[in-house]
Amino acid sequence: MKKLHKLFDVRPGEFEPALLMFGFFFSVIAVFQVLKPLKKGLFVSHFGAEQELIAKGINIDVAFTAMIGFTYLYNWLGGRRLILSLCAFFSCALLGFYAAMTDSPSGLVNYAFYLFGDLWSTVWVAAFWALLNEVSTSEQSARLYGLIGTGGLVGGIAGAALVSGTVRNYSSKPLILLCLGLTAAIFFFTRRIDALAQTRGAPMAYREQPVRLERVQWLSALDGAKMVMRSRYLLAIVAILALYEFCSQILDFQFSSVLARALSGERNVQAYLGRLYLVTNSLALVSQVVLTTLLLRHSGPGAGLVVLPAAMCFASTAFWLDPTLIMGSLLVVADNGLNYSINQTSREMLFVPTSSDAQYKARAFTNMFVQRLAKGAAMLVSAVFILIGMRWLSVVTLGITLAWIWLAMSTGKRFRDLAEPGQSARAQLAVEA
Repeated sequence: MKKLHKLFDVRPGEFEPALLMFGFFFSVIAVFQVLKPLKKGLFVSHFGAEQELIAKGINIDVAFTAMIGFTYLYNWLGGRRLILSLCAFFSCALLGFYAAMTDSPSGLVNYAFYLFGDLWSTVWVAAFWALLNEVSTSEQSARLYGLIGTGGLVGGIAGAALVSGTVRNYSSKPLILLCLGLTAAIFFFTRRIDALAQTRGAPMAYREQPVRLERVQWLSALDGAKMVMRSRYLLAIVAILALYEFCSQILDFQFSSVLARALSGERNVQAYLGRLYLVTNSLALVSQVVLTTLLLRHSGPGAGLVVLPAAMCFASTAFWLDPTLIMGSLLVVADNGLNYSINQTSREMLFVPTSSDAQYKARAFTNMFVQRLAKGAAMLVSAVFILIGMRWLSVVTLGITLAWIWLAMSTGKRFRDLAEPGQSARAQLAVEA
């Protein structure tokens, strides 16, 4: 315990809420890493990588609908009640897939399961970080986000290991039940975090009272987009996410293309993906423990945001030179191994100096709609390169990462200005101006 406090600088009263947030993120990413190889392996095996582009295009509409519903429910219920409502919705959906899933489900179930897997990560990652931002300060984020973010990485390793070790013998149905149990755990963690955050004198507490339950208009669901359009700081956060998602989608399509040619049989594909994601999550855990906390505490999120685009440059160059399954797998390792650690923690930290409304509404617009829109743009570009050759997409990635690195450095500097003590008024201006 003393070593943990020394490594992450956990101060009195912070350990329990930090541990609960650790468990929350563990559950979110564990479910994601269970659903990801299941839905991707099932879909690619039955439809192929090219038709996966169509499903990702449909995801844009699903993400826009999710953004509308997420923002509307936040305006009506507030953050904590919103998360509890999401637990109920996703539990019902998982029960439905448990009843309908087979090794050869209908095309409708296959498509729905693929879209559901993406919807889980889209909604829950945004909800988790919004709640965490709401109960922490900029100073706490530099000390604690490394520890809390490790929960997601441990969850990712656990989820990938479970898929790799069980899907061949037991199919996907027991794993769907596990996802249901982890959703129930999220419900418990949220209830306890909310109780602690409302305790007088709590070190991790709401900076704004989480009170809603008021009549709202449907157009208020677009509040997040309006906030982003009024703020250069929020626009920069949106651009960083969009550039990442664009590059990530290209890398994923390159990998899917070589995967579909190299392996056959859905369980073989699912098992390979499980092993690959186990490797990537192990790398992510090491980078989170060793690199993330060190960089955030000493240099801030700007430095952390530069690591991933640099790694993508290296992996894309390697794939361009040798477009094989091994090099395609390297694309996934570079992307997922660093995105779910240093990159995501640094990017989500940028929201800390903003208001609670921005943390939920602007994040919903950013992490749901803009994320999928960027994926859709990358899908169109990828479709063009089907005829030209997958390896040449790496040239596109290399050009984009240069702009990404510059933007990350300048936004990190802006964060440091807003996070200075006594700068809450300026932080509010960052949202309004």
